[in-house]
Amino acid sequence: MPDGGEVVIDGQRDGDRLRISISNPKVANRSRADGNRMALDNVRQRFELAYSGNSEVRVSDNDDSATAYGLAVPAARTANNESPDRRRRAAGARARLRHLIEERDGLEVVGEAVNGSDALQQAQDLDPDVVLLDIRMPGMGGIEAAQHLDSMDEPPAVIFTTAYDEYAIEAFDARAIGYVLKPVRRERLYKALEQAARLRRAALQDMPREGTLNERRSHVCARERNQLRLIHVDDIAFFHADQKYVRVHHRDGDNLIDDSLKFLEREFGDRFVRIHRSALVAIAFIEALEKTADGQTRILLRDHDAAEPLLVSRRHLADVRRRLKGE
Repeated sequence: MPDGGEVVIDGQRDGDRLRISISNPKVANRSRADGNRMALDNVRQRFELAYSGNSEVRVSDNDDSATAYGLAVPAARTANNESPDRRRRAAGARARLRHLIEERDGLEVVGEAVNGSDALQQAQDLDPDVVLLDIRMPGMGGIEAAQHLDSMDEPPAVIFTTAYDEYAIEAFDARAIGYVLKPVRRERLYKALEQAARLRRAALQDMPREGTLNERRSHVCARERNQLRLIHVDDIAFFHADQKYVRVHHRDGDNLIDDSLKFLEREFGDRFVRIHRSALVAIAFIEALEKTADGQTRILLRDHDAAEPLLVSRRHLADVRRRLKGE
């Protein structure tokens, strides 16, 4: 039998993919080399299983004692590591909701989703009047999905059906119009659906948008050619006020979003620093501070080119320096 194995894992982001390199060290001992190869294959299989086959695999044999695997997997996607039992329970809960809805005249189920990202895509494609969301789902959760649904031109009404009563405040801050606790009872569900029917979409759009959400988003939502585009916060270099909107500058370009700088600073203040009244810059993207010829201070970005200089106001300079020191 071969000895225990050793592998090295490294990864880097490449657009919307995460490229992972898994290799074993070259060793002279045949038994140890076989152990390394077995360990390497075991890790590769786990990655492929976690991402449900949605990965590209590249294999290279350097010689008899060393092998490397390269995988490309979705960078913005959470591994599908739910247990089969939990997936079965979730499917059963959706089936029960479908049954309760379809036995009521005037109601129709137009689609089902397994997570928040899937729900957002289906809402854009199917244009439903009401979306029923759970709070906890694999990948994007219900609270964040509700926030992004609210960015649609004509947002659907959102009703949460969940076992977690402690999220009620966040749910209504996300402009939900109903909160039904599991196990879902007919009377409570129908009452929430009737309330949704009374609220026209225009009324939903007039409701206040910026609440006091405790759950921080992993994405911001932009409108692009009548579609919603999710932009991962890790990819954002800076936010800049652009008249009544905010322009988000990210790895793949820039987009307008509806959130205010004040709201973004409150939500992402630990990751972004205000450099003047019209801009927030991601601390992770700041390479250095540099003095200009006229004595001002500008920010040099890492791996991102800004079309215009990012100047730091005198009022915010001390705080920017403090944040860069990690204080």
